[in-house]
Amino acid sequence: MYLLEGCYVECGWAAYAYVNSWNSVYQGSSYAAVGVQVHELGHNFNLAHSGGLDGKTYSDHTCMMGNPLYSDEIGKMCFNAAKNWQMSWYGGVGDTSDYKVKVDPRTTPLSSFTLVGIGEFDKNINRSK
Repeated sequence: MYLLEGCYVECGWAAYAYVNSWNSVYQGSSYAAVGVQVHELGHNFNLAHSGGLDGKTYSDHTCMMGNPLYSDEIGKMCFNAAKNWQMSWYGGVGDTSDYKVKVDPRTTPLSSFTLVGIGEFDKNINRSK
């Protein structure tokens, strides 16, 4: 993590980081904003920006990799489900796990599943396995 005391050439950024790398750079006091830190660490963890349905780079407001509210006083936020899946936070490696499944409706026979919200994930694990 590099901290720059300020911007020296027309800056329109608070910080930047390289994807799948250790390198992140923060300017001015932006290093103190937790949201900025989490966003840049996301890049270091191999995450790209989260765009919305409009195709724009930062338009997914549900994820730290989109364009969230950067403030320590405005609620809490994390990576969205797609980013958590990418980092295998739901257990298992890749697509293998007792707690996650990919369903292709073209090839999966008629089935019934229980959809568990991310906030309740740990509370609903079937521990009898």
